[in-house]
Amino acid sequence: MTSASSRNDLSAILRDKRDAVRYEVGNAGFRGRTTVEVRGDASVEARFERGEATDTYRMQLSPAELDQLRQVLRDSDLASLKSQRATAQPDEDRVHITLVARASRTEATLWYNEQWTNPALRALITAFTDLASRASGGKISY
Repeated sequence: MTSASSRNDLSAILRDKRDAVRYEVGNAGFRGRTTVEVRGDASVEARFERGEATDTYRMQLSPAELDQLRQVLRDSDLASLKSQRATAQPDEDRVHITLVARASRTEATLWYNEQWTNPALRALITAFTDLASRASGGKISY
């Protein structure tokens, strides 16, 4: 699921207004699904879906906040993240992250609990959970 991409390719992430990174976790038909999308223009959209209901929140990052997210993405080396398991633990959700930068697309899909043994995944989950919470005024916590 990961396109050929190196750490050097990520040096310009979220520099163009058409660039975007999307984080998705959960199941809308169960406990709910959170999606956070950050664009190169520093806009953030956080959505929480549960059943038929969808709540959407927006905010704008400061240049420093966008740089901080870029650093987390660079340090995490999204292209190298690979799940260590084929199946979930009971009630465990998938985490799916997609980065579109210029002509490249990089994706990673892992299990939520893998963050406890994978510092890069933990940093990504922490960053996106924080963005969802901030954008929603604390209404989205997962």
